[in-house]
Amino acid sequence: MTLTTAQPQTQSVVLTAYDLWKSYGSNHVVQGVNFTLNSGEILGLLGPNGAGKTTTVGMLYGAVIPSRGFVQLGQYQIQSQGRLARSSMGIVTQDDNLDPDFSVFDNLIFFAHHYQIVGKAARERAGELLAQVGLQDYAKHRVDQLSGGMKRRLVLARALINQPQVVFLDEPTTGLDPHARQDFWKLVSQLKQKGCGVLLTTHYMDEAQRLCDRLILLQQGKMIDQGTPEELIERTVGTEVVEIEGISAEILHQLAHQYQTWYRSFGYGLSPLVGDVTYHGETVPYLQFIAPGMIGIGVLFQSFFEGAFGSFIRLKFQKTWQALLTAPLSFTEVFLGDWLWATTKGTIAGSLTGLVAVAWGLYSGWHLLISLPLIILGSMLFGVMGLFTAGIMRTIDQINVPLFLFIVPMFTFCGTYFPRETLPPILGNIANLLPLAALVDLLRWPLGLPNFWFLQLIGLLLGMGLFAGLAWRQIYPQLFR
Repeated sequence: MTLTTAQPQTQSVVLTAYDLWKSYGSNHVVQGVNFTLNSGEILGLLGPNGAGKTTTVGMLYGAVIPSRGFVQLGQYQIQSQGRLARSSMGIVTQDDNLDPDFSVFDNLIFFAHHYQIVGKAARERAGELLAQVGLQDYAKHRVDQLSGGMKRRLVLARALINQPQVVFLDEPTTGLDPHARQDFWKLVSQLKQKGCGVLLTTHYMDEAQRLCDRLILLQQGKMIDQGTPEELIERTVGTEVVEIEGISAEILHQLAHQYQTWYRSFGYGLSPLVGDVTYHGETVPYLQFIAPGMIGIGVLFQSFFEGAFGSFIRLKFQKTWQALLTAPLSFTEVFLGDWLWATTKGTIAGSLTGLVAVAWGLYSGWHLLISLPLIILGSMLFGVMGLFTAGIMRTIDQINVPLFLFIVPMFTFCGTYFPRETLPPILGNIANLLPLAALVDLLRWPLGLPNFWFLQLIGLLLGMGLFAGLAWRQIYPQLFR
């Protein structure tokens, strides 16, 4: 698997980025980025998500217009001569933006036409590149038949169709398994050996150390350091790493400042950011607070979408309901069967989430056992709400209406991740009326029940009965006209 691009040449500057800035209003996404890229060199932009890597790459090939500064590729300035400059570039974006209507081979043929490579020359170049990236046996396959690693290799082959001087790789291995990453790394190393200048963005330190000759560290749009991978590791991380547990982030910050060293807090999700929360006047660890909320969300999504999407498919496309009614079954039995299936899936999802919480010590086993009737009740309610949705839907796209008008607001405002008392009064009062809020409050009973818990329980039962009647009235006439 050997790649061919531009022929090897003595190392020289092929790309210059001078004082690049990009601002959106008062938000400075990239600030004062300067660097050069040589032929036969791999230069890495390393930084976390949101550091400005993709925006910087966009300015390099002309997809993003700089607020200040310029980019020079050989004799071309990107802002004014971007089309000519891109004839010497190959670009691998984060997305596998291949054309699903074409085969693997035709994707390359079609793209070659943009570079005035047509006919026999295009077919030869496409075949050559497929062989070089190891996809020659998949030439006639559809794109959706390829694995993630194969798609990345095909995108790289497409970027090399014009034998570019410079190749931009924007986080090319994100989401790939270790074996696919290794295969891709070999291809990138071959680009360097053939004299191509490569600019790679990544947030994987092992990838940067393995591939890059030089690295630029980006943080909040600024260059904070640059050098070889070995130099940056020694300067930024040091030769020793100490892992500390059991102290607060504030104390850790003071220690790091005192000894002039780098540190990072690690934790689970949002807990390092929000710490403890106050619930019913008591201080509660954040993870223990959100565990019942996660159980409620598992119940909501699994039972509602099975009731809505699954029942809609069985009712309108597969005609399963109609087939069952040709057997000696009543409408009531078929209706209850679908409702029971949605309830079962919601109960399983909620119980499995609860078991994870128990494993982490966030919810005791007997608390989960006692909470099982609440999980079943919530699954029944959201399942029959899904059935009602299936009854009123005429096309499958219409599931977006209840999703955005009802499910997303419940997910957002019902206090699964934060105490509802922190909401503005109007939003808080509305959220108190939503069924997910009632279910999560009841699941938090080990932390203390609200004063109106009995009303919440009655409300869940009444809501279940109401939606069962509405779902019946919607679906029955569609089967018995």
